[in-house]
Amino acid sequence: MAKLNTSKRVKFPVNEQRKFIKDCIKKLKLSNKQLAELLNVSIRTITDWKRERFLITFHAIKILSKKSKIKLPNNIKIKDKFWYVNNGALKGGMAMYKKYGHVGVNPEYRRKKWFEDMDRNRQIGC
Repeated sequence: MAKLNTSKRVKFPVNEQRKFIKDCIKKLKLSNKQLAELLNVSIRTITDWKRERFLITFHAIKILSKKSKIKLPNNIKIKDKFWYVNNGALKGGMAMYKKYGHVGVNPEYRRKKWFEDMDRNRQIGC
């Protein structure tokens, strides 16, 4: 079973990740299965990386570069773990707002309860 690798990710310009992986496969004369075993990932992951569906891990890039002696392009960006979370949270929040118009409880109900709480606090001297 392939081990889950959550290291940093490498963002290539469009179509460059595909080209880099194919060049490494060609130079090392490996099949997708052999490459998957070398990088300790599944064949599906290799396919997704080649299709640029997911960003390749920095660990995998280092291994491929070292074994194939192909230098990394200068225009790559290293992304930290969970770099996508803020973007996803923002999109999810905007989708909720578009769908329901407000997030949480009815704003009028909240306002009414806030005033009731303020009156209660004044009565007990808070």
